[in-house]
Amino acid sequence: MPLLALTVLTTEWTEGNMALATDEAFEQSHTTGPSAQNEVVGDRRARERETWITQEVPIKILHEDVVESLHEPHCPDPDVYIILPNLMQLKSISDRFTKLASSDSKGQRSGIVVTDPAASSAGATALSTNSAPKLELSANMHGKLRLAIATDDLRIASVWSGLVNPPLDPAHITQDRASQLPSERMREAGDDDEAGWAKVRIDGKDWGRVLSVGRLSPKVVACFINETALVLYVYLPGSWNGEESCLTHLFSAYEYICKIFKE
Repeated sequence: MPLLALTVLTTEWTEGNMALATDEAFEQSHTTGPSAQNEVVGDRRARERETWITQEVPIKILHEDVVESLHEPHCPDPDVYIILPNLMQLKSISDRFTKLASSDSKGQRSGIVVTDPAASSAGATALSTNSAPKLELSANMHGKLRLAIATDDLRIASVWSGLVNPPLDPAHITQDRASQLPSERMREAGDDDEAGWAKVRIDGKDWGRVLSVGRLSPKVVACFINETALVLYVYLPGSWNGEESCLTHLFSAYEYICKIFKE
């Protein structure tokens, strides 16, 4: 099976004792004597450390005709766009919320009894679809992000403030066009006005898996399309050519999926 090797290089500054002396320390030990060499071993100055992460991914080779038919999904203009906070912190809270909701939903399902054998299969399918924990993510154009989860017996939320709503690139959009975007209408709403919040409900486990990219310290811009979709633009620093690489991930909102099936 063909494999695709993905390699990501990250650079960070760390503090701590150096196992090996640097060239500067080696020269210092020869000029000042053995006593200085002992001091060098305990050097706790900040050092630059590179981390290489390589993963081999099984892939399928597509025919040219199939490739030509592929395209990115067409989405409406986002209602809210915001830079997410620290992804590892966000993942920790998201996983905790999902675990609490899973425990609560399992307790409720333990009391369900199916009396009609003919309906047991359909009932099991409905339960597996609807009982999966759904995280509610919402944000506004005033730098606020809210993560919440709700069940019949549980309602918890965590709010971040002071985040950045990045400005649009004037090279790609005119001022007249920008003034007509949904995000500008949402910006006009008050800071605490619920009408200015865009919301989506997504699968908590899928969300947690995507947030694992936080180990690479990326910058992530989240675009909210109210009750329709959440689009993440993940900018990875330190690519091989020194330029930022961007990955795109789309979550379909639970409300939008239900609407499609009803139609």
